[in-house]
Formats: sequence, structure tokens, C-alpha cells
Amino acid sequence: SFRLPGPGFYVIRINKTQKLFIFADKPEQSSAKAGINVVKLGIDNTGKKIETKAIQKALNDIKGTDRTLYFPAGIYLSGSISIPSDTRIYLEKGAILKATDDISQLSCGDKIKPVAFIRIKDALNIEIHGRGIIDGNGRFLRNKYGDSARMRLLLMVNARDVCIDGIIIRDPGS
Repeated sequence: SFRLPGPGFYVIRINKTQKLFIFADKPEQSSAKAGINVVKLGIDNTGKKIETKAIQKALNDIKGTDRTLYFPAGIYLSGSISIPSDTRIYLEKGAILKATDDISQLSCGDKIKPVAFIRIKDALNIEIHGRGIIDGNGRFLRNKYGDSARMRLLLMVNARDVCIDGIIIRDPGS
């Protein structure tokens, strides 16, 4: 057994042959629980219901309020969403914001290409942080719809002061 002196990147050599790589993060300390909990807004976190409209409404409502939109552990199924300026989002460990299986839900309703699951356009001062996951559901979508499912998981156009920290971004459409 051993103790790490703190967060960092460590390499431990085992019997002078094998290497063990350890990537240690700081313990999660967030006041995001004091933010606006999406489950208390009635947003489903079981992954059984597509919640695009409710999530987009919550994002629009929190814009510029200096509050954080808090996603506790669970699966939040959504179509494409657009994050407005002056917005903070916190994904707790175990929270998964996942693209729906229905490709018709994965467009912001305009002609901007490429299509994206999460879009930040003409926006500034955005924070997305925590230990949760943004999942583009790309493998399933590509297997079902082929090349028409090629989309960006995260697209930023004319955006600045965007901080993405600690979350896992996985399984893009392209």
C-alpha cells in the first residue's frame, strides 16, 4: 500500500518492469448543490424520457442569474441544446447528459452546419464543470443512421470565455 502526496500524475514501477500510471484529481468540492437542481424542476433523470425542451428552458431561465444549473447523478436524455451566454452548468459524478437515439431530435432547428448535440453560438461567459459525462451516443447513432448521424458532440461558434473543467466528453457522432 502507499499514499499519494496529493493530486498529480504518478508513475509507479512494479518489479522494475511494469509501470502503473495514476492520475489523481483533487477531491471534488462544489457548492453547486446550492444551485438549481434540474430534478426539482421536474426533469427526468432515469434516461427514459427525452427532456430537450425542459433542459433548454432551464438553461434559458438560468442565463445571467449567477446561479448554477445542477445535474445530480442520473441519465438526462436530450436532443440538441444551445447554451446561452452567462450560464453555469454542473454535472455531478454519475450524471450523464446523453444524446437521444432519435436523430430527428438532434438539430437546433436552423441551417447551421455541422449539426451538434451541444452548441455554444454567439455566447460568452459559460462554465461547464463537475465530474459527470456528456455522451454524444455516436456509436449507436452511426450504426442506426450511417453518415447522416455524423455530428459534433460540442460545437462552439463565435464563443469566448468558455470553461469546461473536469467532465468527461465521450462518444461523438464524428
